[in-house]
Amino acid sequence: FVRMSQAKARGDTALLAREMRRFVLQNALVMLPLVVVGAALASLLVGVYRLEGPAAERTLMLMLAAAFVASLGNPAGLFLAVIDRIWLASGLNVAWGIITLALAWWLRDGGAQSVALAFLLGYAFHCIVATLLAERLLAREPGS
Repeated sequence: FVRMSQAKARGDTALLAREMRRFVLQNALVMLPLVVVGAALASLLVGVYRLEGPAAERTLMLMLAAAFVASLGNPAGLFLAVIDRIWLASGLNVAWGIITLALAWWLRDGGAQSVALAFLLGYAFHCIVATLLAERLLAREPGS
């Protein structure tokens, strides 16, 4: 975030784009091993909360996947803040919330797994749209 802000202050759009993409890669490299380990230890982790069984494990795995996807979308959201598009970022957050709640309601008969799936799909929407918007805004900038 700091490096993106510094690149924006210097007017260096190419560096700003590289920093945003580097931020995505950094998050992926940190989060992917955590998600893999969490998934491998799912039965142990859900047992800490006195839960057991495949449904509890799948729910945890879906939430881990949602956290991974959210981490990939986070840099695009911060990029939008750095380039003074905070209202756009806020609108994306509202849309994410509405989509997630609507999906959770629609899938409510599936229990906790469905709520976890709603979070995963909501974060996927947010990640994809925020990243596409960020890339589009970067393409418009001179020097990109």
